[in-house]
Amino acid sequence: MSSVCLASPDVGENIVSAVFFISFVLICSVVLLNVVVAVLLDGMSSAGESEHSQSEEAEPKDQDALTKGELDDAMDEINGSTMSPREEMAQMRAKVQDMAADLREVHAVMKRLMERQCPGQ
Repeated sequence: MSSVCLASPDVGENIVSAVFFISFVLICSVVLLNVVVAVLLDGMSSAGESEHSQSEEAEPKDQDALTKGELDDAMDEINGSTMSPREEMAQMRAKVQDMAADLREVHAVMKRLMERQCPGQ
């Protein structure tokens, strides 16, 4: 029986192959991680675009239904204007005060209606 030496005579070849294998695995894992991130980002951006298009389709076409409210209209006016911040604040304050007056009127009407329906309370 003859003994066969299974170990390589040159240990340097084993180190080179180990370094190659480790670097190959690391580079492949980084590339695959970048592919996964790219797929996720693409999916998120397409979901955002489809959500945006669905919200545009869901908005009613009726002009009365498109009214967003006085504060939203005020913000749209302010965004397109060249007023100073102080003037914008004064305009917004005036609109809020107008809305508060309207709410007080609504409250008074509701109170009168409640008194008519329930006179003893």
